Amino acid sequence: MTCIIGYADSKNMYIAGDSCGSNGSYFTIRKDDKIFKKGKMLFGYTTSFRMGQLLQWKLSIPKHQNDISTVEYMNTVFIDSIIDCFKKNGYAKIDNNVESGGNFIVCYQGRVFEIHSDYQIAEHSKGYSSCGCGYIAALASFEMAMSCNYKKSIEYKLKKALFIASSMIPGVTPPFKVLRMKIK
Repeated sequence: MTCIIGYADSKNMYIAGDSCGSNGSYFTIRKDDKIFKKGKMLFGYTTSFRMGQLLQWKLSIPKHQNDISTVEYMNTVFIDSIIDCFKKNGYAKIDNNVESGGNFIVCYQGRVFEIHSDYQIAEHSKGYSSCGCGYIAALASFEMAMSCNYKKSIEYKLKKALFIASSMIPGVTPPFKVLRMKIK
C-alpha cells in the first residue's frame, strides 16, 4: 500500500501522500493521513498505520545539539529515539536476532531522509525520495516534471506524481495530500 514522496529545495520542504489502506487484497480510503508535521519535521509513512500513529503521537523528537551535523543527528540521536519508541510500544520486530521497524520519509532542515526497515537512513542526491508500493512510478513522474521545467507548482508536481502512480499501482489511491514547511 501507499505512495509517499518528499522533496526539499532551498526555501521549502514538502511531503505528499495518498490515502489508501490495504492488506493486498482489499483497500479502503483512510481518513487518517499518512503525512504530518511534527516539530520542525515533516513525516510520511508506509508499512503500517500503527507505525505512523507511534511516529505522530508517541515519538519524542530529541533536541539537535549544535555540535553535531544534521547527518550525524539523523543517524544517531534521531534514529535511536525511533528505535526506543518502537520498542517501548511493541512495534519493533525481531526475526533471527535482527530488529526492524518500517519505511518512512522525514524532511528536516531542508533535506529529505528515507528511513528503511533496518533503520538505515538514506539521503538521495536529487533532494527527493519516495517510498511505498508506488515509489518507482512516482519518482519517474516527478523526475520528468522537474526536468521539463513545467510552469507548475511543486504541490502540483507532487500530486501529479501520485496520480501517475495510482494509474498503475493498485495500492495507491486518492485523495492526495501535500504538506509544506518553510525552511528557517
